[in-house]
Amino acid sequence: MSVDVYYDTNGSCKDPRTAISILAEAQRGYLVRHSFIQMWQGVALPPAASLNGAEAILMMGTTTDLQNDLRWAVYYNMTAVNIPNDYLVIYYVRRPTNDKTKTVISIAPLQRYWGTHTNATNLGWRLLYPSPSGPQYNAGISLNTLADQILPTVQGQTGWVRI
Repeated sequence: MSVDVYYDTNGSCKDPRTAISILAEAQRGYLVRHSFIQMWQGVALPPAASLNGAEAILMMGTTTDLQNDLRWAVYYNMTAVNIPNDYLVIYYVRRPTNDKTKTVISIAPLQRYWGTHTNATNLGWRLLYPSPSGPQYNAGISLNTLADQILPTVQGQTGWVRI
């Protein structure tokens, strides 16, 4: 399983090419973890990850690897990502590599991180959640829902962002 995870606290990953470069560890000075739960290395896992400010959680891997990593977090009793006082949005891009296509997801507060949807989509991100035809915004998502219902919708799409 190969998953790359980065906690963006300064908006550096709004550009999908920069996000991919950071997640691929092609840029120095960024702490990339290789599991969702490793973001809390040395600290007891909270029941939910909370994005309280203008930050985002970025993840990159094959769809299957991302699903397995999120299920692993649930196994260790982390169940959700919450966005207090804002709406949760998940954007994605697909990155072709030599032998597979990887999905990059950005989980962040809509207003505090992105400002507007057009900011993200103008940069090349596509909206993954909430679906335009699905439920309205909410302030969180369960990791099981993300792994089992949301991520499978990108499976099989070809990649469109290269670094």
